[in-house]
Amino acid sequence: MRAATGAGERLYISESLAREIGLLRTLAQHLERRPLPFERLTQELMRQEGLGHVHEKASGIICIRIPGHHAFTDLTDCLFDRLPAMERGAIYADIQDELFNFIEDYVGREPSAVGSQDAKALVGHFEKWFADKTSSRRGDHPARTGAFGPDAGVVEIRS
Repeated sequence: MRAATGAGERLYISESLAREIGLLRTLAQHLERRPLPFERLTQELMRQEGLGHVHEKASGIICIRIPGHHAFTDLTDCLFDRLPAMERGAIYADIQDELFNFIEDYVGREPSAVGSQDAKALVGHFEKWFADKTSSRRGDHPARTGAFGPDAGVVEIRS
């Protein structure tokens, strides 16, 4: 896939990361930081303000305007396509929270500056995040030994 750099030259984008790059660029275009609203943040307020996804921080809110909301969902799906084990081994809401935390750095960033290094960083981040999540889960729950089946865990008490 070719993308214009704006200076008349062409930049080659790895075909395998083109979708991620496009979605990150869309998110960069529709991400913004705002002060905390005076009233409580509700679905009605989000609809009135044209916001599709919001995270509250102590310093304010970071939000994705509605045109970028589909890109956020599509990027989550893209990560599932790239890391299929993550779909079976992680909670969707946790993945979206982590994705939102990752893209916060894109607030105010020029979309055309987003490139293959950003997409590689995204995939690398989630590979590590998921590996850490699964390794900590394995450490927290030692393997069970003993009987399995309908009588597993049944203790017989004799007097």
